[in-house]
Amino acid sequence: MQKRLITKEDLLTIRLAGEPQLSPEGDWVAYVLSSVNANENRYESSLFGIKASGGESFRLTNGPHDSKPRFSPNGKELAFLSKRSGSSQIWILPLHKGEAVQFTFIKGGLSDYRWLPDGSGFVYTANLDQKGIEDEKSAENESDLFVKFTKDVKEIETLFYKMDGMGYLGARRPQLVYHQRENAPVQLTFGPQFVYQLCDVDSSGRRILFTSRQDDDWGRNAWSSYLYEYNMEEARVRYLVCKEFDIQQATYSPKGDRLAMIASVSDVIGGNSKLYILPMQGGEPEACVSYFDRTFSNIALCDIPISGNTPLVWGWGSKSVYVPVSDSGKVSIYKVFVDTQKIESVVEGDRAIFSYSFSANTRKITFAATQFDNPADIYVFDTDLEGQRTKEKKLTDVNKEWLSQIKLSEPEHMKARANRKSPEVDMWVMKPTEFDSTKSYPAVLEIHGGPMMMYGHAFFFEFQLAAAEGFGVAFSNPRGSQGYGEEFCTVIAKEWGKKDYDDLMAVRKRTLRRHKWIDEKLFSVGGGSYGGFMTAWIIGHTEKFKAAICSRPVIHWAAMAGTSDGNWAWLRRFDMVAPWDDDKAYKQQSPYSYISNVVTPVLIEVQEGDLRCPFEQGQMYYAALKYLNKAPVKFVTYPQEFHGMSRNGKPWNKVHRLHQIISWLNQYGK
Repeated sequence: MQKRLITKEDLLTIRLAGEPQLSPEGDWVAYVLSSVNANENRYESSLFGIKASGGESFRLTNGPHDSKPRFSPNGKELAFLSKRSGSSQIWILPLHKGEAVQFTFIKGGLSDYRWLPDGSGFVYTANLDQKGIEDEKSAENESDLFVKFTKDVKEIETLFYKMDGMGYLGARRPQLVYHQRENAPVQLTFGPQFVYQLCDVDSSGRRILFTSRQDDDWGRNAWSSYLYEYNMEEARVRYLVCKEFDIQQATYSPKGDRLAMIASVSDVIGGNSKLYILPMQGGEPEACVSYFDRTFSNIALCDIPISGNTPLVWGWGSKSVYVPVSDSGKVSIYKVFVDTQKIESVVEGDRAIFSYSFSANTRKITFAATQFDNPADIYVFDTDLEGQRTKEKKLTDVNKEWLSQIKLSEPEHMKARANRKSPEVDMWVMKPTEFDSTKSYPAVLEIHGGPMMMYGHAFFFEFQLAAAEGFGVAFSNPRGSQGYGEEFCTVIAKEWGKKDYDDLMAVRKRTLRRHKWIDEKLFSVGGGSYGGFMTAWIIGHTEKFKAAICSRPVIHWAAMAGTSDGNWAWLRRFDMVAPWDDDKAYKQQSPYSYISNVVTPVLIEVQEGDLRCPFEQGQMYYAALKYLNKAPVKFVTYPQEFHGMSRNGKPWNKVHRLHQIISWLNQYGK
């Protein structure tokens, strides 16, 4: 079969396998298969099953909005979240016979859940208001016209009042609920504070770990997560870890005598997420393998809506903990021996593992991974077998037909260095898909967001589309990226646009030196979020780039600091000096201050519902550039979309965005 070039509409045909769950005995895998319903302009998902030994997948549910499958402790039932009743609720599917049955009927719906260890019910987070638990079908009072026509008005009195992806905090907020099969659900936590993450339930089913800010000053720095425990016997919440740590996840040991947690130090911008062990009888968290200078989390970026989680899992005998590790563009599973302070890799490779789960005895692992030439598939790994190839089996090939039809460009790995005293940075270059060595081509330098993230061994649709359109694509992990050690990341914490700028310009130089087929005069630049900031910064400091794509950027730090969903947490970048007291550093760090230097044609692309880098950041940039009229500029805005639209937005908006980017590059970058 003759292969063809990828098109922007191909984005609508990709299927994604994720959220794999291994049965307690390790013999079955349940996973979520997501796809696009182009006619309805939405993503749909349903559950599938497959034997861990391999074979054909079979459908478990019909969707269209099913997610988060979890086997019961005895392996006889499969719980999952579904919106088939109108809101996200827990449903239970008997695995031997029968249809799925709705378990919860909570108005406002659920966001996450855990089985109780004896299978008698669940602990979950439900979106509740001051009325508490109500039936899902209970109607609102429509007789009061004042209430009916003003219910969407926002009355704000807290410092923290919005979160990108969630929107403005309304009356309904995630709260803990304890629910056994034969009993009514019991609400455990109450507002205005709310639960950030449900972490774990201990072996007795009576103690619950969660992250939150339950203190009275919770709104002042709500982005930092404290660790709490709800004790069912005492019917109260107690904090376990707070203040200096920002907790990402935590789990009880099987014996319940200690817990493992992944946390970063709150005051360190870009610090590694580290593994700590906390004794439950008192004491301070103790860092494990502190010599291992990598972050224990998945921070690899891609532009497809893959889903899942990479949890902490105690090993058999409670002497080890399995953790995700991001290292040099790869995300792998490692094993930490908490008593002997040793660490070893378990599952690795040139890919980014974005979700996994273990059998009850932790000898088998199922995981979902993405890589340069494959959006997402499910695998199983057996630790009892010898040899990497023998241990690992690929269970799914959900895009086999599509991948067999299209041509892809393969990234070439390289290194760049700004100067002799600078560290080397990872970089990759993709040739135009139909490369001809006798011709010269334009290219684009792509800059990732964060900046405390990393480009990884992951499928990037936008890069493949640019290569199919005849562009070379260079992308890298400059200083400020995670996955290369704490100093590599934190060195730019309070000064963006210096060492990272030097690295990116070195990447451009290294690309041109290695790849003579690139026309130096036709080298463009683009990126989103922090990548949008750096794009604006670069074209405000150099004229070396032919065209620019500036997506969801930070342009004006004084305006950003209080209006982003991070609110005043951004003051940490400026030594806690507020802009009304001294705005010198804010001006120096703002691309807005260098806007009169811009002569590069620039496309500005933003989302109107962006609460991370608010809409007015792009608006300010466009208004000033248009007024100065030194270069072509275009402003594209997407209504009812959050900051992460390029990954998780409405399918046709994503296609439109890709069309705008390619059209701009074709018009001004060639």
